[in-house]
Amino acid sequence: MALSDDIALALTDAFSVTGTKFTWNGQQYGCVLNADQNVLVTSKALFGANLPRTGDVINLAGKDRQITGRANSAEEFVPGGLSAENTFVDDPANPSLAIQFSSFIGT
Repeated sequence: MALSDDIALALTDAFSVTGTKFTWNGQQYGCVLNADQNVLVTSKALFGANLPRTGDVINLAGKDRQITGRANSAEEFVPGGLSAENTFVDDPANPSLAIQFSSFIGT
């Protein structure tokens, strides 16, 4: 078993201890939440190749929130006032995915 496998298992164990979940695209996913920083950490393995993206809405603690960044990327303003995500670099050796989110945006 590789070290990355051990880290992935420890990450999944952390989800069972915290019991925290968020919903994205109608599915629930385990996570570890840092509410002070508006960041959650989850496992990339839960998503396959379809990772949440900047602008997507997640439901956390019964409230809709908008993803503003993933791991090493974040939202930035572009001409015309729209926002886009900086290039997201997926490190295959890292089983975790950090998701930054905004404050409450809807129901």
